Amino acid sequence: MKSEPMNEQQDTQLVLIVDDSPQNLQILGILLEEIDCDIAVASNGKDAVDIAREQHPDLILLDIMMPVMDGYEVCRILQEDQNTSDISIIFLTALSNPDDLVKGLKLGAVDYVAKPFKGVELLARVRNHLRTRSMMKELAYLNATKNKFFSIIAHDLKNPFYTIIGFSEMLMKNIDTHTREEQLKFMQMIYNSGKDAHGLLENLLNWSRIQIGSIRAELTTLSSLDLVERTVAFLEPMAKKKSIRLEQEEDSAYEFRGDENMMQTILRNLGSNAIKFTPPSGEVLILTRESEDGSGVEFIVKDNGIGMPEEVQSQLFRIDARGTRKGTDKEAGTGLGLILCKEFVEFQGGDIAVESREGEGSVFTVHIPYVEGEAANEKSEVNA
Repeated sequence: MKSEPMNEQQDTQLVLIVDDSPQNLQILGILLEEIDCDIAVASNGKDAVDIAREQHPDLILLDIMMPVMDGYEVCRILQEDQNTSDISIIFLTALSNPDDLVKGLKLGAVDYVAKPFKGVELLARVRNHLRTRSMMKELAYLNATKNKFFSIIAHDLKNPFYTIIGFSEMLMKNIDTHTREEQLKFMQMIYNSGKDAHGLLENLLNWSRIQIGSIRAELTTLSSLDLVERTVAFLEPMAKKKSIRLEQEEDSAYEFRGDENMMQTILRNLGSNAIKFTPPSGEVLILTRESEDGSGVEFIVKDNGIGMPEEVQSQLFRIDARGTRKGTDKEAGTGLGLILCKEFVEFQGGDIAVESREGEGSVFTVHIPYVEGEAANEKSEVNA
């Protein structure tokens, strides 16, 4: 199952029009062309529910009087489903009884427009609700960002220091009572915790710089082979500790324009993530290739670990995702590494995707495009 990354902010909002009259669907569709939005249509209530669950529109223009399933029932179903309860609904109705209108608002609709409607009025209300919807999503994203930040500060960043302080204290107070092997074991734990804290802090600082807009991509000519070799060297101790075979596979090296620090962060995070979710005696493979259409370079990190169910894949790159999974050796994580990968990939004009199956492993693919003119003039392929 292939899952494309999800953007917290969608550039174009989606409006779903639901009406059993083809003429009304056509009129509404033409009217909405004046607004910068995508349009989906449904001619009955059942299809409306299916489309809402699949595409999650920002706003639904919903007719009340329809056969099979009326607008009230559609509204009730969507409001009771936590995955669709946040969708704004405007009823389009020829009903004039105030009780009918109140019923719709009680079910969760945000507004109604009487039929026959005036185009100017309808467009004004649609614009207002889309604007409100956009502001609500922005606030939700900012709140999720704040919560993630404080969660990492309050919990994840403190844990490595508990280990460092605790074992350091044990060594200082009782160093003469511990064997050489015990001392080395404690020092290894201190070192590992310090390294974990440093990596987390580095990710946190980079992510914070992104949030305040103080970071930008500095493009230089990079070698895909050099990046992979340095990544493998960095990850080798981690892989050996879990008896995981870490390999690189590359028939040729590609030169491209990218940000060196960002690329190192991306590959290290993806590689360490693969090791984390691969059991002992497993395998992690890092390879590069040119994309099929020749538009750029692809970095692929593949493992034969525990894989992911669809619901986990859909949350991977979301800042508002709740909870993280532990690795095969109970390794903790914040989910920040993958979010940072996505941010850094997009800073360089690229994209990231994941393909995974439970019990079979995962494949992360990063595509970094050639800059304009590079594919024709500057790209070079060097035999490895």
